[in-house]
Amino acid sequence: MSHYDFVDTDEYQLMNNMLKVDRGRIRQLEAKANEHQKVLTEQDARIKELETKDTKLEAKIDEQQQIISTLQANLEHVMKRLESLEIKPIEKNLAVQEINDLKKEAEPKDSEGKEAEPKGAELKDSETHKRENIPDVLELYKKYLKSLIEQGRKEAGLNNPKIGILEKSAELQDSEARVPSAEFQLLKIKSLTRKNTELNQENQKLTEELKNSQMELTLDNCQLADLKQGFGKKLNEMQNRYDDLINKVATLESMNLKETFDKKRAEIEVEEFSKELEAVNLKNEDLEAELAELKGKMAEKKEEEESLNLKNRGLEAELTDLKSKLAENKERQKKDQKIMEAELAELKGKLTKKKVSLKHVFEFRAVNQKNQDLEAELTDLKSKFAEIQEEQISVNLKNDKLEAELTDLKTKLVEKDEHIVKYQEFAKKTWIEGSVQKQKYNKLEAELAKRLEVEKRAEYQRMIEEARREGAENSEEDEEEEEEEDEEEEEEDSEDSEASEADEDSDESGKEDKKSSNSSWEKIFFGN
Repeated sequence: MSHYDFVDTDEYQLMNNMLKVDRGRIRQLEAKANEHQKVLTEQDARIKELETKDTKLEAKIDEQQQIISTLQANLEHVMKRLESLEIKPIEKNLAVQEINDLKKEAEPKDSEGKEAEPKGAELKDSETHKRENIPDVLELYKKYLKSLIEQGRKEAGLNNPKIGILEKSAELQDSEARVPSAEFQLLKIKSLTRKNTELNQENQKLTEELKNSQMELTLDNCQLADLKQGFGKKLNEMQNRYDDLINKVATLESMNLKETFDKKRAEIEVEEFSKELEAVNLKNEDLEAELAELKGKMAEKKEEEESLNLKNRGLEAELTDLKSKLAENKERQKKDQKIMEAELAELKGKLTKKKVSLKHVFEFRAVNQKNQDLEAELTDLKSKFAEIQEEQISVNLKNDKLEAELTDLKTKLVEKDEHIVKYQEFAKKTWIEGSVQKQKYNKLEAELAKRLEVEKRAEYQRMIEEARREGAENSEEDEEEEEEEDEEEEEEDSEDSEASEADEDSDESGKEDKKSSNSSWEKIFFGN
């Protein structure tokens, strides 16, 4: 079989076609690998964007939590304000606190760190206490003089003359032997005079200190007298303030009914506000749970992408191995072709000489077996390339799924952003409503105070009008009684005139009746 015949065979053409197809497929695989790397880079960029969005969402959630904390603080402030509306115990405590503050202000700060106490008996006790605390300067001065005298006697040996003579007999004998007795006595006198002068100076200092202490005592007494007067005035002022506070408490007790109504109203509003806050907190908890789920999904996707990267690296390593094997196969095929060409040339020469041997036939069969082995390797390579393509298709499908999930996540994030904006608007509205309610409450308090003043004035006017009416009614009753008395007197006069025409007995009886009636009416009139 000639070379040209072998070239014309189907097997040789299949070999060449397979090699050409494999080169194109390798290029396609390289292009797909590059595209896959680009997709991975894009996915990394998207993941980074999602992480930034997550951080922004966390910041927004922190801001919402701060807003909620401020709203809760405002609620606590409102509750404290409502509790402060219970006026009776609070006003009494305030009165006691004001009294104590005034006492503290009235207490002067002495140089010795002592404070003067109020009221007369307590002031006297404080004076005695101060005088007891002041040390007796004369006693100290006496003790000091005694100590100096004892020191002088010890030095001169005069404290105990017997002991002094016994102890200093040798010194006296030496001194008498050296110095005459008169000079020794003069020296003693000089030393004593010096000591006396020193003692006199110390006495003068102590007398000056005594004078200063006496002056300080007189100043303290004057200050105490001034404090007594000041405390008396301040006690009177405190009593006046206490009376004013009692009056205020009475007025505030009258306001308690209206304030209880306002209190109940405010409590209802606070309950409604607390319910709204609970609903908002539940929404925030749901948002936090959704964020946690999103973070978990992102972590899973990162793990999947890492696994895909590892698979791609393995595929790239396999591609490099296949490329190296293909290069080796090409080199082998080139070598085999050269060998085949040489053998074919030899066969041609042998055919021309018509000397064909069996060795060349066996060698040709070996070459065919090699070609078959190469074909088997090519089929294996084809199967591997098909597996690689299938894996790449699965990777592309997974990437498509990831992109779809990312789009879903983006839509969810947009919805959450809208929900957060709505929640912020709701929080602003609640804050504004709370401020408006506070202003209304302050206005109601001012109106209540004005109404109380107006009602007090109206009550005083009513009292005055009622007193005037009662006086007018009393005066009208008195006038009616006087008119009745006048009418009765006229009737009696007419009866007396008729009786004068009758007998004297009847006259006397009429006179007695007149006297009795006049006396009775006078009693009634003057008694009234």
